[in-house]
Amino acid sequence: MSLSLHLETRLKPFTQAPSWRWFSILTCLLAGFALFLLSLIFVPLPNLWQGIFPADAPFLAGTALPLKIDYSPQLLAYAFLFCTLGVRWASLVYSVLLLTALFFPVFAEGGSWQFWLSPSFAYVLGSFFAFMVTAQKWQFLLKFTHSKANRTLPEKQFFALGKRSPLRLWLQGAMLALWTLFTLHFFGALGLAVLVLFQQMTFFEATQWCLTHTVYPFPYDYLGILLILWGTRTWRMLFRFFLYSPEKPKTPTLELS
Repeated sequence: MSLSLHLETRLKPFTQAPSWRWFSILTCLLAGFALFLLSLIFVPLPNLWQGIFPADAPFLAGTALPLKIDYSPQLLAYAFLFCTLGVRWASLVYSVLLLTALFFPVFAEGGSWQFWLSPSFAYVLGSFFAFMVTAQKWQFLLKFTHSKANRTLPEKQFFALGKRSPLRLWLQGAMLALWTLFTLHFFGALGLAVLVLFQQMTFFEATQWCLTHTVYPFPYDYLGILLILWGTRTWRMLFRFFLYSPEKPKTPTLELS
C-alpha cells in the first residue's frame, strides 16, 4: 500500500463532521475555555508589509509602518473551531462566547457591554457569519471529493483539475480562505463606517484600526486559515477522542444525495 493511499485510508473516517454525542457538552466547554485563553495571548510577529508599502503611502495617514505586530491567534482559533467541530457545535460555542462577552472580557479586544459598542464587535459578527458559511461549504467539498462515489467515476475525475481531484480541492480551499477574510473584514469595515458616521470615531482612528486589524495581520490570517482548511481531517483525527468517541470511529456513509 502506497503512503498516499495509507494516509487516505486513515483520514477517511474523519471526512464526516462530528455528530452530537454524550460527551459533546464537555468538548464545547473545553473549546470555549481554550478560546478564552487564546484571547490573552499576543504573539509579536514581523510586519510582512515592511518594505512593500512606501512610507509616504496616503492610507498610512502620516504614521510610521511598524516593524512588528502583536498578533492574536484567536481568529485562527475560530476557523479551527468551525472547520473541525462542524457548524452546529461551533455555533453553540460562539453564541455562548457572545453572551459571555456581555459581562467578561472573553475576546482579544476585551468584553463587557461596552465591547458590543466597539469596532471589534463588527469583526466578531463578521467572523461568525464568514466561518459559518466557510465551514458548511468546506464540509461539502470534503465529502464531494472523498466520498465513495468517486470510485465509480471516470479516472479523469481524480487527476489534474478533475471535479473530485484533491488538487482542485486545495485550490478551492485557497479561494475559500480569501473569501472568508474578505467577508469578515467587510463586516468590520461597515462597523467602522457606522461609527465614523455617528461621530464615535474619527476617520484617522478608523484608518488606524483598519490597518492594525485588517491590513497588517492579513498574510498571517490567510496562511493560517488556509492550513486549517487543508488539514481539517488531520485535526479531526488528532482530536478524535473529543470529537467522535473514545472508541475508534466507524466509517460514515459519505454518499451525496
